[in-house]
Amino acid sequence: SADNEVSAHLIELLEPTFYEYKVDLVLAGHYHAYERVCAVFNYTCIGHENGGIVHLTIGAAGYPLDGLTYQNVDWSVYRNEVDFGFGRFYVNYTHLVAEFVTNQAGVVDSVVLTK
Repeated sequence: SADNEVSAHLIELLEPTFYEYKVDLVLAGHYHAYERVCAVFNYTCIGHENGGIVHLTIGAAGYPLDGLTYQNVDWSVYRNEVDFGFGRFYVNYTHLVAEFVTNQAGVVDSVVLTK
Protein backbone atom coordinates (compact mmCIF):
# COMPACT_ATOMS: atom_id res chain seq x y z
CA SER A 1 0.00 0.00 0.00
CA ALA A 2 1.00 3.65 -0.23
CA ASP A 3 1.63 3.81 3.54
CA ASN A 4 4.23 1.04 3.24
CA GLU A 5 6.01 2.90 0.44
CA VAL A 6 6.09 6.11 2.48
CA SER A 7 7.34 4.15 5.48
CA ALA A 8 10.18 2.63 3.49
CA HIS A 9 11.22 6.07 2.22
CA LEU A 10 11.14 7.56 5.71
CA ILE A 11 13.28 4.74 7.05
CA GLU A 12 15.76 5.14 4.21
CA LEU A 13 15.98 8.91 4.66
CA LEU A 14 15.71 9.36 8.43
CA GLU A 15 16.95 6.22 10.16
CA PRO A 16 20.67 6.77 9.45
CA THR A 17 20.46 10.25 11.00
CA PHE A 18 18.48 8.98 14.00
CA TYR A 19 21.10 6.25 14.51
CA GLU A 20 24.04 8.65 14.12
CA TYR A 21 22.63 11.05 16.72
CA LYS A 22 21.60 8.25 19.11
CA VAL A 23 17.85 8.87 19.02
CA ASP A 24 16.18 6.56 21.55
CA LEU A 25 12.51 6.94 20.66
CA VAL A 26 10.40 7.92 17.66
CA LEU A 27 6.77 8.86 18.28
CA ALA A 28 4.32 8.65 15.39
CA GLY A 29 0.62 8.76 14.72
CA HIS A 30 -1.49 8.65 11.58
CA TYR A 31 -2.33 4.94 11.72
CA HIS A 32 -5.36 4.59 13.99
CA ALA A 33 -4.00 2.01 16.41
CA TYR A 34 -1.09 1.46 18.80
CA GLU A 35 2.15 -0.35 18.05
CA ARG A 36 5.53 -0.62 19.76
CA VAL A 37 8.54 -2.02 17.93
CA CYS A 38 11.73 -3.40 19.42
CA ALA A 39 14.88 -1.26 19.48
CA VAL A 40 15.40 -1.57 15.75
CA PHE A 41 17.86 -0.54 13.06
CA ASN A 42 17.70 -1.57 9.40
CA TYR A 43 14.60 -3.73 9.98
CA THR A 44 16.43 -5.76 12.65
CA CYS A 45 16.02 -5.81 16.43
CA ILE A 46 19.48 -4.88 17.73
CA GLY A 47 18.62 -3.72 21.24
CA HIS A 48 18.69 -0.28 22.81
CA GLU A 49 22.24 -0.84 24.10
CA ASN A 50 23.43 -1.24 20.49
CA GLY A 51 21.79 1.94 19.25
CA GLY A 52 18.44 0.50 18.24
CA ILE A 53 15.53 2.92 18.09
CA VAL A 54 12.17 2.17 19.71
CA HIS A 55 9.19 3.36 17.64
CA LEU A 56 5.72 3.98 19.08
CA THR A 57 2.69 4.62 16.92
CA ILE A 58 -0.05 6.08 19.08
CA GLY A 59 -3.20 6.79 17.12
CA ALA A 60 -5.73 4.72 19.01
CA ALA A 61 -8.15 7.57 19.56
CA GLY A 62 -9.43 6.89 16.04
CA TYR A 63 -9.11 3.14 15.76
CA PRO A 64 -12.51 2.55 14.09
CA LEU A 65 -11.49 4.84 11.21
CA ASP A 66 -9.11 2.32 9.60
CA GLY A 67 -9.99 -0.97 8.00
CA LEU A 68 -6.34 -1.86 7.50
CA THR A 69 -4.40 -4.39 9.54
CA TYR A 70 -0.77 -4.51 10.54
CA GLN A 71 1.76 -6.51 8.58
CA ASN A 72 3.26 -9.50 10.33
CA VAL A 73 6.84 -8.35 10.98
CA ASP A 74 9.53 -9.59 13.37
CA TRP A 75 10.25 -6.21 14.96
CA SER A 76 6.71 -5.57 16.21
CA VAL A 77 6.59 -6.18 19.98
CA TYR A 78 3.02 -5.16 20.81
CA ARG A 79 -0.03 -4.09 18.79
CA ASN A 80 -3.53 -3.02 19.68
CA GLU A 81 -6.07 -2.33 16.96
CA VAL A 82 -9.24 -2.76 19.00
CA ASP A 83 -9.15 -0.28 21.90
CA PHE A 84 -9.41 3.45 22.32
CA GLY A 85 -6.39 4.65 24.27
CA PHE A 86 -3.58 7.14 24.74
CA GLY A 87 0.13 7.35 25.44
CA ARG A 88 1.37 8.35 28.90
CA PHE A 89 4.99 9.24 29.64
CA TYR A 90 7.08 9.63 32.77
CA VAL A 91 10.49 11.22 32.28
CA ASN A 92 13.43 12.12 34.50
CA TYR A 93 17.10 12.69 33.72
CA THR A 94 17.92 8.97 33.40
CA HIS A 95 14.67 7.19 32.51
CA LEU A 96 11.71 7.46 30.19
CA VAL A 97 8.68 5.27 30.81
CA ALA A 98 6.16 5.09 27.98
CA GLU A 99 2.78 3.44 28.56
CA PHE A 100 -0.19 2.67 26.36
CA VAL A 101 -3.35 3.13 28.38
CA THR A 102 -6.66 1.85 27.04
CA ASN A 103 -10.01 3.23 28.14
CA GLN A 104 -11.19 -0.29 28.99
CA ALA A 105 -8.22 -2.09 30.60
CA GLY A 106 -5.80 0.63 31.73
CA VAL A 107 -2.09 0.11 31.02
CA VAL A 108 -1.64 -2.75 28.52
CA ASP A 109 1.90 -2.03 27.30
CA SER A 110 4.95 -0.19 28.57
CA VAL A 111 8.63 0.26 27.86
CA VAL A 112 11.44 1.79 29.91
CA LEU A 113 14.38 3.51 28.20
CA THR A 114 17.48 4.51 30.17
CA LYS A 115 20.47 6.76 29.51
